Amino acid sequence: MSGALRVPRFNMPFELGLAYSISRRQKHSFFVLEQHPYRLQASLSDLNGHDPHIHQGTQDGILRLLLDCFGATERPQPTVPTLRSLVRKLSGIVAGLEQEQRVQHPFHPYIFRQSVKAAVELARAEGLIA
Repeated sequence: MSGALRVPRFNMPFELGLAYSISRRQKHSFFVLEQHPYRLQASLSDLNGHDPHIHQGTQDGILRLLLDCFGATERPQPTVPTLRSLVRKLSGIVAGLEQEQRVQHPFHPYIFRQSVKAAVELARAEGLIA
């Protein structure tokens, strides 16, 4: 539940529906990330045949599945420890931006733009993107 009206948020199911619909009409890949095995089948059986990537609710689990989903490239693949280090650096940058702007979330437009810029710079410095 979210906001003053305490209503459920449906952004992610809506976005998944859009991605699925696009994939049915043209070449388009999407990934479903889930914390628990088999939970998706109980809540969304119409997606059977499209297995979710299970992260088990841990940061390392998310980093591993991101490597699984996006790892097939010509560039050298980063390791989980490398990604952990980048997460720590980016988290520090975001915390500094939040403190500077006196907000308690990274979704303020300015902070989000600066965070994306910092993430790109960190990834370039690590040789992950050109």
